[in-house]
Amino acid sequence: MMPKAQQISDSLFGTLNTHQMFLIRQSWNHIIFLEEQLEQLEKQIRELLIPYKEHVDLLLTIPGVKENTVASIIA
Repeated sequence: MMPKAQQISDSLFGTLNTHQMFLIRQSWNHIIFLEEQLEQLEKQIRELLIPYKEHVDLLLTIPGVKENTVASIIA
């Protein structure tokens, strides 16, 4: 059995015109851009939380509380 990615690639080959490929490429580039922006935002949040390290560490001991929740609570 072929891997799924290969199956998808094979099924699409030759069925998309240049405009559709352009749109897919544009969408893919936009996703990459958004992922980069998200990483920069998360880095900025981590840096802003440095002065609150004690509070962050304490809040992270609460079951179910993750970094995003801690950032929201401290904000």
